[in-house]
This record gives sequence, C-alpha cells and structure tokens, in this order.
Amino acid sequence: VSPHYAIVLGAASTRARLDEREAAVLAATNTVNGPASAAVKLLSFDPIAITVVLAEMAGHCDQVAEEAAAAARTVFADGDWDRLPCWSAAGLDACAELHVHEEVVHFAS
Repeated sequence: VSPHYAIVLGAASTRARLDEREAAVLAATNTVNGPASAAVKLLSFDPIAITVVLAEMAGHCDQVAEEAAAAARTVFADGDWDRLPCWSAAGLDACAELHVHEEVVHFAS
C-alpha cells in the first residue's frame, strides 16, 4: 500500500524541519496549485489569469495554514480530535493506516 498524501507530506515536512505552520502552508498551497496547473494544461486556461488567481489566494492559504497550525497544536496538546476544523481527512488517513494491518483488507490504494 502506498502512503497517503498527508502521511508523505508530514514525513517530508518533519525531515525538512518545518514547523506546524510551514507544513500547513505547504499543504494549502499544494491544494490550490495542483488544480491550477491542471486547469492550464488540461483545460487550456490562460496561465496569466491562473497565476493572478493563485496570487490572490496566497493570503487565504496563509490564513488557513495559521488556523490549521493552531488547531494542530491544540489537538496534539489534549488529543481532542473534535477541535480540528475538519478532522475527517486526517481521520481517514489514520484509519487507512490501521486498515492495512487488518486480517482482511477490503481495498488498496
């Protein structure tokens, strides 16, 4: 089973000695850059217009990253997953890692 994106991102961020906020900025910018690149390559969108949109979104990515880092620090301190703004993605990655070790594996990614 190949590692999920969040696990690889976490491992790479740890290896690069990024703090929570820097890792969150990386995740946020990757989330918008991938679809933006696809829009240019696959849908023939204007690359300049897409670059403008990405520049306009930079502040939003920073804000989301700050909120995510603050939530992560809180969750790591008290272990309360309900404090995460959206815990489902992290929860699904954790469940996927546990699923690999089950006696019967129902799916593989």
